[in-house]
Formats: sequence, structure tokens, C-alpha cells
Amino acid sequence: MKRLSKEDKAIIKIVKSYSSIESIFNALIEKPKSIYDKKMENPKVKKLFEKELKKLQKEEEKAEKKLLTEGYIETAKIIKEEQMETRKVNGAEVAEVTSVDEMLDDLHSHRDWTILDYVIHYWHVCFWNYVSDIPLRVKTFIQRGIRGWADSDTWCFDYYLSKVIPEGVKHLIKYGNSCWTKKDLASLKEIIKTFKTADKIISHRLLYTPSKKFTWKAYKKQKRTCEYMNRKRKYPRDLKYRVMTLREVLRFEKGFDTFREKFFYLWD
Repeated sequence: MKRLSKEDKAIIKIVKSYSSIESIFNALIEKPKSIYDKKMENPKVKKLFEKELKKLQKEEEKAEKKLLTEGYIETAKIIKEEQMETRKVNGAEVAEVTSVDEMLDDLHSHRDWTILDYVIHYWHVCFWNYVSDIPLRVKTFIQRGIRGWADSDTWCFDYYLSKVIPEGVKHLIKYGNSCWTKKDLASLKEIIKTFKTADKIISHRLLYTPSKKFTWKAYKKQKRTCEYMNRKRKYPRDLKYRVMTLREVLRFEKGFDTFREKFFYLWD
């Protein structure tokens, strides 16, 4: 193995002087390719270069985690200040927030309800919300009858389509074309299942990550987050939040491919 030359030592010194990984690569791009290739011929230089890259990467990860933690604590402080007056009126004490878990618990904490609170709650839910929505319901009904969709549907158009398309395809299977083969029917059932999965994703029951961006490291992290949220009951008990596995993601994306292929065959 060759010894380090003066040129190699100078290059390592330059690499160590950079403050980030990005600056190293920018410096390499600016230099001619022949210099970079020549530099990497020596195994010692290559090994030291990779070591410095890993060291800088770890430092950047630590700095990023520190910034995130500081951001969470700062957000918790702002929320606490905004809720200070309300808490004082209700007679509750404001606790110091030192972590993300405590912040989430603090957000979901409230005083015990009285009989008056229950009366007001059910008055709004069972009567007033229904009565006040009557004009909107009439408008929505007329607009859907005229053009197939309403202004209110565009507030969450993906949710509206995830409800309409599977119901329409179900009707198509029941009263549809008699010339369809078993393969065609299987494709239609796959489309129904795909849009039902889309409905669960929109309703925050499934956490979807595209297959191109899927990594097992991110999957494990998201899984731990979902388990924590289910354990702390941040979601209703009947709606468990779950991360989609890679197999489920690929099946879901394949269903959209099938929908694209069979789009012009969705007729009676």
C-alpha cells in the first residue's frame, strides 16, 4: 500500500476543513474529474475521506434532532401561553412542558364535564348542527343532481371520490355488462378494494408512504409513532392508526394501475 503523498495529505486537510457534506460535494464538482479520480486511487485517502463523510453526517443528524426538539418545546410553550387565560378561568393549573409526550398529553387534558356541559354538547350535536346544515344540504343535493358534484364536495374531493367510485363499480358488477370475463370482474373488485383503502388513508386509519420513498427505517419509526398514538388514545378507540406494509403499498398502487387500464371499460 502506498504512503500518503503531500498532495493526498493536503486534500485530507481540505476535506476536514469543510463544514458540511454538501460543501464537500460542491467542492468536488467544481474540480476536474481527473483530480477526483486521482485522489481516490489511494485506498488510505479513500478510507479517510469516507470516514470524514460519516462523521459529518452524524454531526448533521445530531444538529437536526436538536433543532426538532427545540422546535417542539418552543411550540409547546406558545400553545401553553395561548391557553393560559382559559385555564385560569376554568380553575386548572398550567403544567410545565418539557417533552413532546407531555405536550400531547397537555393538549388532550381538560376538566371534568358538568351536566350543563353535556346539555350544551348534545344540543349542538343532535339539534343545532343538523338544523344549521339544512341550507347546505339542500344546496349540495341540487348541485349533485345537476352536475354530479357539489361545492362542498371539493372541500375534500379525494374523500368524495373514494366514496363514490367503489359504490358505482359495485353497482356496475351487479347490473353490468354480461360479456365480462372472470378476469374483468376480478379487476373491478380490485378497484373497489383500492378505493376503500384510499378512504382509510384519507380517514387517518392507515399511514401511506409511496413505494419509491419507502424505507424500513422510516417504516419502523412510523410504526412506533402509531403504536404510541393508539396507546395514548390520541385517536378514537374504534379507529386504530396503522402503517401500511410494503406489500400493502404495492398492492394499493397496483390497484390504481388496474383502474387506469380498465377506465374506458367502466360502462354498462
